[in-house]
Amino acid sequence: MRRARPPRPILSAIVAAVVLAFGLITTLAPDRATLDPESIDPAALIEPEIEAGFRVVAELDVGPWKSFRIADAYLYTGDSQSLFVGDGPTVITDADEVFDVNLPEMEVLFGAIDADEESVAFGRTPAGPALWRSTDNVAWALELLPWEGTVRAGAMIDGRLVLIGIENDGPWFHYVTATEAPKGWLVLETTGIPHTGLISVPGGFVGRGTAPDGSGYGVLYSDDGVDWTQESDRAAAGSGAIPAFVIETDDALLLTLPGDDRVFAPPEWPIAGLWLEEGIIWIQTPGSAWSSIDGVDWQEYPINAATGIRGEFSILLPVGDTARLATLMDDRILLLRWDPGIQRGD
Repeated sequence: MRRARPPRPILSAIVAAVVLAFGLITTLAPDRATLDPESIDPAALIEPEIEAGFRVVAELDVGPWKSFRIADAYLYTGDSQSLFVGDGPTVITDADEVFDVNLPEMEVLFGAIDADEESVAFGRTPAGPALWRSTDNVAWALELLPWEGTVRAGAMIDGRLVLIGIENDGPWFHYVTATEAPKGWLVLETTGIPHTGLISVPGGFVGRGTAPDGSGYGVLYSDDGVDWTQESDRAAAGSGAIPAFVIETDDALLLTLPGDDRVFAPPEWPIAGLWLEEGIIWIQTPGSAWSSIDGVDWQEYPINAATGIRGEFSILLPVGDTARLATLMDDRILLLRWDPGIQRGD
């Protein structure tokens, strides 16, 4: 139904009233001077300065003091890798989301890695060694492994998942290397595996043991889980993802990373943690986090005690080229992300 139009005399009256009202408002308004652009203070148009620093983005139930880098996230189990004495497991995504996950039947978690298009965790269940796989870091599927014992470390090597495990043989045991194949796992007994501190690193494994040629005891590296070379007498390590091999010179102590040709001096000593993120070297020292793409020039991210952040109770969890920190502050565990702030002239 079409609306009826008001009679023309009424419509004319309405228009006249609106015009009159506008005229009164304009007439009664205070005098306005013409705005001179040159009279504007440029500083008034600039956002106020904001100091750079770490800003709280989430609160955690347990501390990620031992975290494993997986695809687009970190996985950890609180203060222990065993569910019998600790909490977890928990995921912190690169977007600062925090949530608990279930690794079915997990008894012990030894580690987790970014396996190209999925995340893989490994450890032990009551039934034996196992993997847990996830494509979204939320749902994890259990996969039992074909030997009696456990799995200690895993790495992606030439596009395939390679595991180092321990197989029970009555009262004895031996090491095995298991390589993922199209029809299952190729499991081979392996000798020469370091007995101490065996961990996963990007593209391989690191541990402490006797050099293959019997020349001494030190830090060994393997890029296939079978052949090992002694890289250094000692390593600089902490709560980060990887250790760094120490190279002693007459002038200074230098570092190099497993599978990485760069040799560099850290910005400070001592080192509390070290990560390699998309080719960026990240180092945590007691008072700061640091990043470098070449090991020469370092960007500093101060851990400011004045704000309540204490370096000795913090762990660096970098995301690409962004510094992120988990810390104990005021009896709470907080996740903080670096905010570059706003400076005059930015």
